[in-house]
Amino acid sequence: MISIRQHGDNEELFDMAAFKADIEKFFVIEEWEIQIDWCLGDRAQEIEEISAEPTRIKSLEFWQLYAGIHQTVDGCFSGLSNGIERCSLQAVDSSFWNISGSMEFEKHMKRMYGTYVKPSA
Repeated sequence: MISIRQHGDNEELFDMAAFKADIEKFFVIEEWEIQIDWCLGDRAQEIEEISAEPTRIKSLEFWQLYAGIHQTVDGCFSGLSNGIERCSLQAVDSSFWNISGSMEFEKHMKRMYGTYVKPSA
């Protein structure tokens, strides 16, 4: 597992819409298991309500549902293929993402988005 930044150098937010191409480069995800505590954007309240408990949703339906979300403050996404988890992305406190998957996927995500460094107190 690695931790990557949620905020880029130019104040851009790294979220699932940004990660879609990265995920599809490494995995064929049939279904997502999601649990979203808090997100921002179109349909945010609907998404939070339907995924207050872990919820499985077909991949195409997930991407359509989540297309308008620009930030996940707290939430977890598990990409499944044949019922087996292939990758996991967890947004933590609007600060960083915990990412797990193949070693190649993790290296790619670290290279693309940067390692999260906890701010010094």
